[in-house]
Amino acid sequence: MAGDMPLPTSSLTAVRAKDWTNDHARHLLWRAGFGGTPQQIEALGRMEPEKAVDTLLDFERGAAFPDPSPDEFDDSLMREPTEEERAMARAARKGQDEDTLARLRLLREQREAVDRQQI
Repeated sequence: MAGDMPLPTSSLTAVRAKDWTNDHARHLLWRAGFGGTPQQIEALGRMEPEKAVDTLLDFERGAAFPDPSPDEFDDSLMREPTEEERAMARAARKGQDEDTLARLRLLREQREAVDRQQI
């Protein structure tokens, strides 16, 4: 078991302000359905639990989690492979070139990770 990390619980008892940690804030963000950046987790972790929940539910102000501007969202990340990438993959499979296949997979996984992060 990890040191002092709180364990998930099925208790409906509110977390006391003195017990509130960044781990609780992270859990709250995941339970809310969207997770959070390290900065958002820290911001909620500095609040009291009730204030953290209110911040998530206050759609009018939304100060803690402003909507990203459209120019910050890269919609080209998740795309079909280019014809060049398909040709490289075909040639690599035919020649059993595992290094090239791994490199192509890694590039796709990196694009997926960036896309998940921006969402």
